[in-house]
Amino acid sequence: MVNRRRFLAGVATGIVGAMSGCVGESWTHQLSRPATVSSDALRSTGYRKRRLRRESFTRTLEVFGVERTVGVTVLVAEYERWSALPTFDDPVRTGIFGTVSAPRVEVLGQSLNPLDNMPPSVVAGLIDKGQQMVGDLNEDGTVSGRLLGNQVAISRYTAVADEPSRDRRIPIYFTVSQAVPSESDFVLATSMFPTSVPGEHDRILELTRAVEHPGVWKEAG
Repeated sequence: MVNRRRFLAGVATGIVGAMSGCVGESWTHQLSRPATVSSDALRSTGYRKRRLRRESFTRTLEVFGVERTVGVTVLVAEYERWSALPTFDDPVRTGIFGTVSAPRVEVLGQSLNPLDNMPPSVVAGLIDKGQQMVGDLNEDGTVSGRLLGNQVAISRYTAVADEPSRDRRIPIYFTVSQAVPSESDFVLATSMFPTSVPGEHDRILELTRAVEHPGVWKEAG
């Protein structure tokens, strides 16, 4: 059985290189398929596609007392919503929604979920890549939602996002769902949005219900 799981490194863009000194020196790279949101849900919520990215991280898994290092490449599908607010001349982004799909990992005959027990700060980093820096995560309860036909718990956190271009910090909510199995992958949904935007939580729940896997990502244009 699995006794212990831990992250060896933070999220890093690109292919994870070989590591030296790992017990067992077992290195695995498997690819997942994207989890996307239906077009109807995007139109209904006002969200639009942003980008589809690959991110990689490493984990050390202990199975039957033997350690193995596993490199996992996940697919992150990002969506965003922009709104015109009276205090700004230009539209501002008022919501980010993302899905993370990761392949099942086989270690010594055991099928493992590489997203299991992933720290919320790491998940936040996946959809915040190169954007507003998110910090001061604090638990703010759990709600129920549906993801790929499964009833899931969605954890909500309060946080702050830095906007260097406007030299200010914005109070936000950050959410992350349980990961659910889908064919050969595991999928979770996550989001971040300002606490001051009304109705955004309901939009996030609608987007979560509308996730499809395996999905199809077609670039605009």
